Amino acid sequence: MILLQSRHQVIFAILIISLYHPILGGIFSGPGLNDSFFNATEAGIGRHSLTYTFLNATTDCTTNVTHDITVYDKPIIQLPSPFICNNKNNTLLLNFGYPESGVWSGPGVYVAGQDYFFDPSIAGDGNFTLEYDISQTIYNTVGCESKASIQITVVPIIGSISFAKEPLTYCPYESAVAMAASPPGGVFSGIGVSGNTFDPSVAGTGQHTINYNVMQNGCSVTASAIVTVFPLQVPTVQGIDSPIIQICELDDPLLLIGIPIGGQFITESSGYVPETSQFFPDNETGRHDFNYTIVYATGCMASTSFSIVVVAEGIGSCINPHTTTNFNDNETTSTGNFTDSSEDAITIIPESFPVWGVVLIIVGGLLLLAGIVVIIVVIYIKKQGDKIPERIELNQINKDGTVSSVTATRDMILSGTKVGSKN
Repeated sequence: MILLQSRHQVIFAILIISLYHPILGGIFSGPGLNDSFFNATEAGIGRHSLTYTFLNATTDCTTNVTHDITVYDKPIIQLPSPFICNNKNNTLLLNFGYPESGVWSGPGVYVAGQDYFFDPSIAGDGNFTLEYDISQTIYNTVGCESKASIQITVVPIIGSISFAKEPLTYCPYESAVAMAASPPGGVFSGIGVSGNTFDPSVAGTGQHTINYNVMQNGCSVTASAIVTVFPLQVPTVQGIDSPIIQICELDDPLLLIGIPIGGQFITESSGYVPETSQFFPDNETGRHDFNYTIVYATGCMASTSFSIVVVAEGIGSCINPHTTTNFNDNETTSTGNFTDSSEDAITIIPESFPVWGVVLIIVGGLLLLAGIVVIIVVIYIKKQGDKIPERIELNQINKDGTVSSVTATRDMILSGTKVGSKN
């Protein structure tokens, strides 16, 4: 029961109050009244004048008594957005409470002068409850108390990137690595990036920055990561300057030294002795394949391959490529070998004239006028030509260890034509 003795009272819109006046028999009138009950909800927000009319028994006059009642709504907070980005100096002025002059409290709330602020950097990332209290305002004069609260979310602006393979150091030959980020739904960028993968072979050696960006609740969230692609030095073998080298079967053992040292020679050749890192060519004719592999301190592996061709003694580079060959009268073909390691081709030399033939030519020159000796010399040269076989079949030993067949005819031999080719 409220006795209408003051000129101004405050109530909430949700209340229904009963009105009383010590002089009975009168009538209440005004907005929100139903007999002697005042319904604040029906009256609505604002100030309302209520009148009590009664007959004054002393004066026999009608008397009106007026009282004002102000109806306030429950305090509300009209925050434009429940999200705030956790940027540096991104403070929020808390001027969204109604009625005004209330008190704010909660994580990240501070007072500056007469104003209240919310600092997301103080609160941190996450969800927080802020409370608006008007109990110390005009409501308190009539014993009323009201509080309102809201949920506010501080959105982190720094995300994170994770890689399927960590740590973030890679060899240049490794395959593409899958990436993920938090919060999801954004875009990766950077050298060697395609979609959500990073390819070390595309990025190349060195340090690379991978960036990520996504919009979340109106905030730009970014993340970055630095990856390293190690440089890779291709090893070499001392003294091995081509993929395929030739040595003779009777040569000294070949010492194999990898550069840089610390690697391992891999081969199926029985002529290689790992303990001394030597290759022994004796009784090892043919091709021998080698691989030198080293693992660097970075964990990256590199290798180089080469082959050693062991040539049997008396074949190819292991014989004199310009040996003069003599032929018998009854030969029609002959065979031999030559190498292409130092000459473009070879010349097959017929058998030399005997000493008496040379003397006869000299004498014949002195007796040229007689003409008799010249005929004899011609006959001798014709006889020597008959001694040369119709063709000679030769084996050309190529640099890669293969063998090519070369044929020289009698006419080629007589004319001094070179045969074979340098490969």
